[in-house]
Amino acid sequence: MQIPALENLGPRIWITGPAAGGKSTLACALGQKLELPTIHLDQIRFEPGTWAERAADAFLADVEALVSQDAWIIEGNYFSFLGGRLERATGVISLSSPRLGNFRRYLWRCMRPAHRMGTMQGAGETPNWTMIRWILWDEPKRRTLKRETLSKARGLLVATNSFADLHRLYTAWNLGEVT
Repeated sequence: MQIPALENLGPRIWITGPAAGGKSTLACALGQKLELPTIHLDQIRFEPGTWAERAADAFLADVEALVSQDAWIIEGNYFSFLGGRLERATGVISLSSPRLGNFRRYLWRCMRPAHRMGTMQGAGETPNWTMIRWILWDEPKRRTLKRETLSKARGLLVATNSFADLHRLYTAWNLGEVT
């Protein structure tokens, strides 16, 4: 994995990857280091305090408005609602990690009462079969298609293949410990 200088990613960075893969934590670490606003797409996709999806057109309009700004770090997927992210991002970080590691991290975050970065305030997170199926079967099947989509990004693309690669980014960019 090639690790570019952090400043080469520019002022508009999109972080994508599997559930429980470290997107939110990385986005917050980068946002703090670069002094850029951090946007968690789950917090826009769902009604406040719930896991009920907002109307698709309202979500897309909000994404387009956020993407039109001069500087941001956006973390999340929603490839059906790109809303200009691919065209406007000056840097894209694509996280990929083993599904069993993501599953373990998902269970751990569901069972910890502590606040985590990017969480849905007021919407508890408990293990559910929809999310388990997504992590273990559905999302891994879509990784190749997502990587093909991301290869069309105008900005610099950084792709990881493991949690060790993610740790290398933290170290190279002096972001502190991966948690």
